[in-house]
This record gives sequence, structure tokens and C-alpha cells, in this order.
Amino acid sequence: QCEFVFTLIAELQPGSTGEWTQTGGPGGVTILFPFETITEVEVSEPGLYTFEFTEDNGLCEGTAEVEVEILPPPEVVEGQAFCAGGLYEVELLISGATAPYFVDGVEVPGGVFVSPEIPGGEGYEFLVTDANGCETIVEGLIECPCVSDAGTMSTDLLEACISTGEVVTGLSDGNTVFDINDIGLFVLHDLPGTTLGNIIATNTDGVFGFEPGMIAGQTYYISFVVGTELNGSFDPDDPCLSVAPGQPVIFYDDPEVELLPAGPFCETGILEAEVSPDVTEVFWSNTGGPGAVTILNPIETVTEVVFGPPGLYQFSFFASNPACALEETLEVEFDPIIIEGVNIECIGLDEYIVSFFISGGLSPYTIDIAGSLDGDFFVSEVLDPDQVTFVNIQDDTGCSAEFSFGPVDCLCDNDAGT
Repeated sequence: QCEFVFTLIAELQPGSTGEWTQTGGPGGVTILFPFETITEVEVSEPGLYTFEFTEDNGLCEGTAEVEVEILPPPEVVEGQAFCAGGLYEVELLISGATAPYFVDGVEVPGGVFVSPEIPGGEGYEFLVTDANGCETIVEGLIECPCVSDAGTMSTDLLEACISTGEVVTGLSDGNTVFDINDIGLFVLHDLPGTTLGNIIATNTDGVFGFEPGMIAGQTYYISFVVGTELNGSFDPDDPCLSVAPGQPVIFYDDPEVELLPAGPFCETGILEAEVSPDVTEVFWSNTGGPGAVTILNPIETVTEVVFGPPGLYQFSFFASNPACALEETLEVEFDPIIIEGVNIECIGLDEYIVSFFISGGLSPYTIDIAGSLDGDFFVSEVLDPDQVTFVNIQDDTGCSAEFSFGPVDCLCDNDAGT
């Protein structure tokens, strides 16, 4: 038998006493109930044991012997351990006892058993038996260091414009280490660091564009990932899966631009635009018109402009975010108030009137000296020829024009001559 614990049984006549003793075999034997006819015996090693039972009826003694062979269990030695991809296989070398051998009930030809793959750091346990059913339980644990290393990525921010179909290319630093059966892929996902977030796309070249479901302006990451190959990709449950810290990437929509209503345009005017928060650069330029224009703050969304000759002017407004650019155009008309045909007429030595024509701007006009306006023709009330007279004319948009005249020498103007 194989067990190290067994039972001895003897028969004893009424009135007699008996005792079990060991008479042969290895030491280390314990007879639990030596003065009983039935007793359990514990031994510590295989071998051939001899036991004697002595019966004493008070007058005579008699003895009987029994031999018990304890068969040796299989001897198992841990052989090599094969580590790959965070998993290991352990080799068990079986000898001794009686072949053939079995591991967990499966025959092992030649006494060499190689286990299925076991995650590194997890223990193993196998039941090894021989042809006699003698058993050895084998336990152990193999620590397999992870070899896979995805390396590092460039830390440069990648930026692309959605409307133009622009793509970005993630750049690995080339310091990747592959284990047996590993595969390496670029992954577009949404978490920084060495943890994969929601996977949006994968490929082998690191080239990615804007994908459905992504959010413009949000930061995403391109990581190189190394792990055990599974159906053309990596096994997400690979205990040695390695993720390179992701290279950041942002996909941008076109800037949002609204050119606000312009005017009024007097000698100067205001150009104004509203832009989305992602805009980083703006620029106003004059693209056409009857003359030169001075744009005082061309790199601001709100700027003052100084016009040249009257007429229709064209402006361009350029706005860009880090990846996209947009250009809008604007036409404005500069139509200033024009004073023409100024006529001074003396009505005696100490009075005179002035008259003139008004054009341009937007009627009705307001003139700040007393007089009458008939259409575009203005005639003042009488004025003092000894004073300088200042005239301010304002149109309906608030634009104004100013001029002055006087003193007027009405004495000379009224000389009858000879």
C-alpha cells in the first residue's frame, strides 16, 4: 500500500492479553493502541515493516507476525520554468515509485511533465500518482518578471483641423522591448499617463484623424501599447501589458467668427468681430477701396480705422486657432459730410449772412447756428462780422463736419466806388 497510516488486526482468546510490537523495518513507527487487538499504525517512510502480536493466557505465550510494505510515492523535482508574456510553464521531473506516472489523472510518458501557462506570481499545485496509485502533491510558485516595455512617446502636442481632414502622427521614441508573442500597436484613447482610457482607434503606423464620437477641442492621447497578441490585437488582460504615456492631440473645429454691424463711419470708424474662445490670432486688412486706410489695431478683434477719400472700402478679417483658419470679408461705405459753395453776403456795414450746400452723410442734418435749411442748401441768419463763427454740422448717424469763417470786412464789401 501507499498510505503511511494503516490498521493491524489480531484475534485474542477470552481471558488472554495481547501486545503489538515492531520487529523489523525502518524506525519512526507509532503503534497507537499496542495492547488492543485492533490498532492504527503510523510510519514515516516507505519500506518493509514486520509486526508481531504476542498473546499471553497466564500459562503460555504465543506469537504471530505480519509484514506490511509501504510503497514509495513518486519523486518529483521542479525542472525549468519558461516565462513569456507574463505567463510561465513549469517542468516537473518524475521518478521512483512505479511507472507509468500520472499528473492530475493524465498519463505523463517519460516522466517529464510541462504545465499549461500560469500567470506569473500565481502558485501551482499538481497531484502526481504512479501505477500503484501512490500520490505526491507538488506545489510551487514562479515569479516571472515582465519583459514587455512600450517605451516612451514624444511629448509634443499634436493639433489638427477637422474641416480639412487633417491627420496627426504619433511618434514613438523607438525604445520598445518586446516579449515572446508580443504585438505593438498605436492606440488613440482619452486618458493621460500609462493607463488606457476609452479606446477610439488602433493601428500600426500611429496616423489618426478625427473619429465619430470624438469632441472637438478635447485632448486625446496616442500611446504605443505592447502586449501578448490576441486575434491581431493585444490581449487587454495580459498581466504584462505595457502602455507608453500618451502623446497629446487636439482636433479643432473651424473658428467661429461674427462680424458685427459696422458704422457709422465718419473720418474714423470701428470694425468689430466676435470670435470663439479657441481663437489665438486675428488680423484685419484692407483689400480694396478708393484710397489708403489706416487700421490702428489690426491684430485686435475691435479696431479703429481712419479713412481716406469717400467711397466703398473692402476689409478682410482673418481668425485662426492652433489648427484651423477662417477668413471673412466686409464692405463699408465711407460717405462723409461735404460742405461746398460757401457764400458770404454782407447786408450793410455790421451784418452779413452765409450760405452753403451740404452733401454726403445721412440726412437730416443739424446745424448749430441759426438759419434755414432747404433740402441741402443752408442760409444763416444775420451774423456779426467782427466775430469768428464756428459751424458744426451733424448728420443722422452722428457724424459731423466743422468749419469756421470771419471776421468779415463788410465796409470794403459795401464800397460803391467812383
